[in-house]
Amino acid sequence: MNAGDLVNLIIPIYEKYYTEEDVQGLIKFYNTPVGEKVIASLPQVTAESMEAGQQWGESIAKQVLDDMKEKGYYKGN
Repeated sequence: MNAGDLVNLIIPIYEKYYTEEDVQGLIKFYNTPVGEKVIASLPQVTAESMEAGQQWGESIAKQVLDDMKEKGYYKGN
């Protein structure tokens, strides 16, 4: 395995969305205290956001199923 191969696959994705100036701005930002905080907390923020989204989706699904049962469209449990 060669990490350079992965980098070569990722670069075009970044080029698609960010200019050279954007990347330089991101580098400057991530070198600030708040940028470092974002880097440190992003895994937790992402995990908690995904969990909240999953709970929200489950709630919506339950509401839809309850509504379908109430209207006689769903005969399951």
